[in-house]
Amino acid sequence: MEMNRRAPDTLCVLLLLVVFGHGQSVLHLNRCTALAESSVEAITTKPTNWQRILDSSRDYLSECADILQTKTQARLLDDIGWALIEQDEHMDAIPVLKRCVAVDPDYALCWYRLGRASEGIGRRFDAKAFWRKTIDIGGTDKFNALAVKMARDSLNLLLTREKLLGDRLPPDPSAPQSV
Repeated sequence: MEMNRRAPDTLCVLLLLVVFGHGQSVLHLNRCTALAESSVEAITTKPTNWQRILDSSRDYLSECADILQTKTQARLLDDIGWALIEQDEHMDAIPVLKRCVAVDPDYALCWYRLGRASEGIGRRFDAKAFWRKTIDIGGTDKFNALAVKMARDSLNLLLTREKLLGDRLPPDPSAPQSV
């Protein structure tokens, strides 16, 4: 189960605060622990319910950002962006994923998904740049390694499509304008 992905930072803080007896903090941390578990359950439940993932990740991030590690915040932002992309909400996913890469610039999966969202709104030039950034980061862990593989595949597919279709593709608003 993916529980280890988010819960440890919350649970460690919870244990420390219980030991030191901070009642309100303990209530807050109990809520955050429940939200963490709900978020993990939403992601691991099949069939995938994108709206549930979106809602649980947003709740967890908005209510518990004060106690979350940077990497956990980035992963929640990535989950939100991912759910938006899967619901064809590419434009809404872009600012979330830009925040994700600002929070953790070495999290390649956010860069990959930023490329997917950009491609989804016809910004092929941006998508290629984001996928190249993903590849440059490299596979430093299992999530980054997966992102690098998907970025290579997506980049190759887009380059092939551009080569085959050429001028028949719609104009790319993110492409540099020739003078």
